[in-house]
Amino acid sequence: MASGNQSERSKLKKAALKQHERELRRLKELKHPNVVQYLGASCDPTTTDTLIVTELLGGGSLHDALQVVRNHGAVLEERSFLRIGACIANGLLYLHKSNYTHGDMKPQNVLLTSPVDISEDGTRAAFQNDVQAKIADFGLSRCIGKKADDLTATTNTHDFGASPVVTFLYMAPQAFDGITKMSGGIAKAADIYAFAIVVYELLSGRQPWLAENVCSVWTMCRYVCSEERRPSWGPREETIRTEYMDFVKRCWAQQWEDRPNSDEVARQFHTWIKELQKKTIRVSGWN
Repeated sequence: MASGNQSERSKLKKAALKQHERELRRLKELKHPNVVQYLGASCDPTTTDTLIVTELLGGGSLHDALQVVRNHGAVLEERSFLRIGACIANGLLYLHKSNYTHGDMKPQNVLLTSPVDISEDGTRAAFQNDVQAKIADFGLSRCIGKKADDLTATTNTHDFGASPVVTFLYMAPQAFDGITKMSGGIAKAADIYAFAIVVYELLSGRQPWLAENVCSVWTMCRYVCSEERRPSWGPREETIRTEYMDFVKRCWAQQWEDRPNSDEVARQFHTWIKELQKKTIRVSGWN
């Protein structure tokens, strides 16, 4: 029994090392304002642990920021929603154009250059105008297109067991079959689905699937794949712009072909930002 456990631990350690090596390769190649900047790595000779060194981002994760907003019962301002959404969309567009997918998009893997601010009365939340949101953690990313020759060597999820390893709350229906079974186009569409769940959090202020009490990957698979359900918008649904919700619904469409690509997503957020800027100028009395 002990030898079996040791063998399993050894297998998991090798898989973890493989994941770490993959992340290092990705970070070395990727350079974009909305992707965390890799600076170097250090290996501890006594433990063989590898430490990845990246740029310092003082705002923490988007997950932590949204938790602060929820704790105050505040609503994220539209300007900040669009800024954060555009940053993530730009990062995804760069990854997809570079023949990579992320594979584990979630607020924990989005880091911020500055923290969220809460108004004095606790009702509103906002980020600084120049905040940058940067995509991090490329351990489950995939190389596709012409450079996809390392695919089976670097994205074998079965190394971690039979279950999917992506955070299941953000998984597209197609991802429940395993990331190695998805073509490049499907893998990109899975990133868009996960992005939609993140945008849903920004708009609704709710953690996905918390109200539905989803606590296992199997329940999530049934909801998303068999019943084609999505997280409920909650009490703020009536206050969210219909255009925003409709776009989220397109991004988390059941069929991957029905989701917009990262280029369309990025362009849509830039369009919304320009519209808000024009609206702000008119309200301020400028021509």
